[in-house]
Amino acid sequence: MSESENNDEFSLSEGSLFSKEKVLGSNPAPSTYREPRLFQVIWKLKTQGYSERTLKGYSKRLRLLARNTDIDNPVAVKNSVAKD
Repeated sequence: MSESENNDEFSLSEGSLFSKEKVLGSNPAPSTYREPRLFQVIWKLKTQGYSERTLKGYSKRLRLLARNTDIDNPVAVKNSVAKD
């Protein structure tokens, strides 16, 4: 089997998230590479017994913070929080 045939196995269907085809005229969503890390934080809080309402508030604020600053940089996060 060639390499291109192997890669096609991972494609669920045309237009799926795993499809390699680009759709002309589409507006790509902003990068969400931090989402799994934010999920891990929320999941840890959930396992510690925080209420759903608290988790929703934390999630909303963390996503907003991640959208406006580099959450991998503690100084940038501190400055962003201090400005708001």
